[in-house]
Amino acid sequence: MDSNILAVNDSITQEYFLMILAHGNRLCYYQASAALYSLIVMAKTAKINPFFYLKAVFTELPKATTIEDVESLLPWIWKPESEKSIPKPLLN
Repeated sequence: MDSNILAVNDSITQEYFLMILAHGNRLCYYQASAALYSLIVMAKTAKINPFFYLKAVFTELPKATTIEDVESLLPWIWKPESEKSIPKPLLN
């Protein structure tokens, strides 16, 4: 009888930890989405094409080794390598 109680408690404990893990993953996705949205909004505010800005950030960020490298990717500091690489905005 004691082994059955132990099995039920163990099962409840496993379900509880899986629930925490699932909730943690959703929180992580939410935080990642919020960070990505913030980058897009900041790029638009700085009059930068978000696609090319994010492409540059995701390309250059893994190469960054100093704080200055990371700061150079902030939208109000970032400059494209060549102005030709950024297309003119589409007319709405």
